[in-house]
Amino acid sequence: MALGVGEQQAAKYQQARAAQGDETPAFALWAANLPAARLFLRVCGLWRYAGMGAMVGLDYPAIKIDLDYSQITVDPGLWEDLKIMERAAVKAMREKC
Repeated sequence: MALGVGEQQAAKYQQARAAQGDETPAFALWAANLPAARLFLRVCGLWRYAGMGAMVGLDYPAIKIDLDYSQITVDPGLWEDLKIMERAAVKAMREKC
């Protein structure tokens, strides 16, 4: 299982794309970025919102509680990687609206 997606589920998704004529991989992820991607996927439901539902960023206290309860240690480099992904996600979601 990679990034929470089982091999069968990933193969089924790729087959569906191929059936539509799309042979490109769903996405590429360098091995060095896998820890950050896993962390982001773990906490990607823990967002803070401002008035009118505007997303402002991840809820750091909630993330800390989740990581503490799960006994997951995050080093400063991985935390910075998460913040980079957070900024990119917020930017993409704001552009979408």
